[in-house]
Amino acid sequence: MNILETLTLQEKKLIKYLHVNQNQIVLHEGDICNAVYILIKGNIEIISYNIDGNEETISLLNKGDLFANALIFSKKNKLLGEVIATQPTDLAYIEKKDLIYLLQNNLDFLIYYLNLISEKT
Repeated sequence: MNILETLTLQEKKLIKYLHVNQNQIVLHEGDICNAVYILIKGNIEIISYNIDGNEETISLLNKGDLFANALIFSKKNKLLGEVIATQPTDLAYIEKKDLIYLLQNNLDFLIYYLNLISEKT
């Protein structure tokens, strides 16, 4: 089961979808984070560059993983790395206002969401 399976048909209308090709940048370092992303299919790598300009992997994400969830409610909501698809990838994303609605109105979604971010931490 994935987090989207906890939603009703009406709630699923709040979800937006994005397909990206291999090596395509999904989000750029410095972008404002206004959504939570869920990896449906494919893989994502989040990279940054160190002071010497060398690439460093921050995170590797797989099917079912969330990203940008730590930034969406932060005052410093700018992305700290490049988010790149390492293969053809499908993403679902939930904008902040819709995420708040789902967290307030769907207990199963809330519990699943909290479990995902707790396990990630």
